[in-house]
Amino acid sequence: MRLDQKIRTGICISKSLLLECDAYIKSGKAENRSALIEDALRLYLASRELKDKQNLLVPELAECIAEASDEGFTKISKGLFRYAVEV
Repeated sequence: MRLDQKIRTGICISKSLLLECDAYIKSGKAENRSALIEDALRLYLASRELKDKQNLLVPELAECIAEASDEGFTKISKGLFRYAVEV
């Protein structure tokens, strides 16, 4: 079986949520229930993956920001020094 092959499965959801999904589809924001559920599952799984890696991403992001700031400060300092020497 191919990984992108569609399979039929059954789910149980509340009637109010199903009505909300149908209203969303009727507004033209989703093609059908299957597409809406597939998109929703992808979004949910991506957010879980991001949440699981948050502890790793935040320190790395902070380090990148700090390095970029340091580079900027160095360039500004060198420019100010050159300006001071010329004056």
